[in-house]
Amino acid sequence: MCCSFFMHLVYLDFEMEPPQHGKLTSLFASVSITNTPDTNMGIPPNFESLPPELILNIFEFVPEAICEFRRTSQALKALADEFVQKRPTICIVNEININDHYYRYDDKEAPGSMRIWMEVPIRTASLFELRVKSCGVNQTAKMGRNVNEIRGAITYGVSLKMPVANDPNTEWERLAESIGFMIEEVALSIHETDLATIFSLLTKFQIEKLNLDIDKFSEIGTSALLETVKHHKLEWLALRMTETATAPYLAEFLLELSTHVRSLHIRGYFAINAQWAPLIIEMFSKKLDTLYMNHWRDQILSREDADRLIAHLPFIGKKVWFKVGFALNTIGRSNKINGHIIHETCPARKTNKPAKDRALSIIHKSRLKEVSPQ
Repeated sequence: MCCSFFMHLVYLDFEMEPPQHGKLTSLFASVSITNTPDTNMGIPPNFESLPPELILNIFEFVPEAICEFRRTSQALKALADEFVQKRPTICIVNEININDHYYRYDDKEAPGSMRIWMEVPIRTASLFELRVKSCGVNQTAKMGRNVNEIRGAITYGVSLKMPVANDPNTEWERLAESIGFMIEEVALSIHETDLATIFSLLTKFQIEKLNLDIDKFSEIGTSALLETVKHHKLEWLALRMTETATAPYLAEFLLELSTHVRSLHIRGYFAINAQWAPLIIEMFSKKLDTLYMNHWRDQILSREDADRLIAHLPFIGKKVWFKVGFALNTIGRSNKINGHIIHETCPARKTNKPAKDRALSIIHKSRLKEVSPQ
């Protein structure tokens, strides 16, 4: 189906700084649709004679053309509006990033607020904007809009009050309704005191990946995270960790995570006095098959620990992907053991060569192209 686009967007100047997507310089204010038919839109003349259920299913394959369908005829406009308001069966939003007020670089940001960025593929952006209008989100909140052509997506940003639990009339509930129920990735940068509240807001969504950046991580936070991992059946988790209460508790927490997720990425300042080599081996003996660890300050492995992991992980019974910061080697070296490539990058910078990560990696040959999150 060949379609063109005629949706008219009106913007006002507005500035907000979302992470990694540049400065938002426009305010998503309204969508203006005319009902004038366009005979050159490429929609077959007998399209309207199809069963309504079939037409609604077709809309799912061409969400980027939903505004055009609304302009074609009153009959298709009614079906398009029904499609906009129904529970979506496609993923409309790729990623949601939520920051609470502790992470704002603005002293005027009030406690009890949260800043939300949503990355929406360009092909579903028209559908998302119509759903936002239909749910009345723009009546209570100003929403910024920034096009990222490199990622093929549009980032929408909005600041909302932290909602009260079980209140169906909050701005968040209206926004959540417009998002749908499927999200590929959720990224959270929040204070531990807001963790349970934010997790409760996400229970209605089907989430594939969770990226959590938290300033404090105690037993309360780890318990809430484990419940969230179980609820969403998460298999991919990235975690920025600070010091936990005790090394034994950290080991217990990581072992429990390893029974639920397949891919775990840990970075930050976390306890270094754990028995890491046996702990890592035991983690891989569970569901986990991917582990990335990057302590921002200290070594967590001794030379003996590294040799123990090299001897055990290639024979653990799965195709392992493992990488950890490690500088206790004098020269870079590589080896192949049971289908796994063991590589230790050299800590010394070579002349006219870029510096390399100081790391130990044990990666199955079939997974060498996989990369860790930055």
